[in-house]
Amino acid sequence: MSRSERTCLAKSWEEGARQHFFSRSKSSFVSLKTKYEHAKQQYEECRYQAKLRILSNVDIIGCTTTGAAKLTTLLSGTRPSVLLVEEAGQVLEAHILGSLVPSIEHVIMIGDPLQLRPTINNYSLSMDHHLGKQIYKFDQSTMERLDNAGMRMSQLSVQRRMRPEIASIARLTLYPHLEDNIRVTEYPAVRGLARNIFFFNHAHAEGGGDDESMSKFNTFEITMVKALVQHLLR
Repeated sequence: MSRSERTCLAKSWEEGARQHFFSRSKSSFVSLKTKYEHAKQQYEECRYQAKLRILSNVDIIGCTTTGAAKLTTLLSGTRPSVLLVEEAGQVLEAHILGSLVPSIEHVIMIGDPLQLRPTINNYSLSMDHHLGKQIYKFDQSTMERLDNAGMRMSQLSVQRRMRPEIASIARLTLYPHLEDNIRVTEYPAVRGLARNIFFFNHAHAEGGGDDESMSKFNTFEITMVKALVQHLLR
């Protein structure tokens, strides 16, 4: 045989060997993959049954709305009848709807639809954007939507955190009937400041906040806040 013929024969044997071992490895891989998926299914079923047994013996199940949406099957197995949502004014409506398993009979939402909305990453889909407010409303919570629709809500009338000077701003804008608990009138004055509340005005422009992002920053304000904190710590 000539050199070229021997080369062709060697390549033919090499390709044949490669195809043979590939086919055998592929068959072995498919078999192992099937066994793995079966074992994984059994493992997940055991985990599910263990979690279900534990959760079936408790009175309260606490989780995030994202976690509730992921564990819909597990929660459905425990058949809860009441869903209580904390900070409901800052929770996306999709998250609350995703948490509503078929057994839910009563939804209690605790929050404030007049304060911060839920956070989304795309400004053009938010209520603050001219098109987002008309079409998408992605950051409008269930609580805000129901409040705008006229649903009656109970409201706390006594606050126990803010100084009266700060609470007065809230009374002039959002909560005209807000009352101060006696404890907030006993706060000592802030050391190092002439007044306990003041407004700082400047004309330094902020950065960020285009249609694709909700994030904004202001370098001047960062420097000012840092200097203020250093002053108060002295």
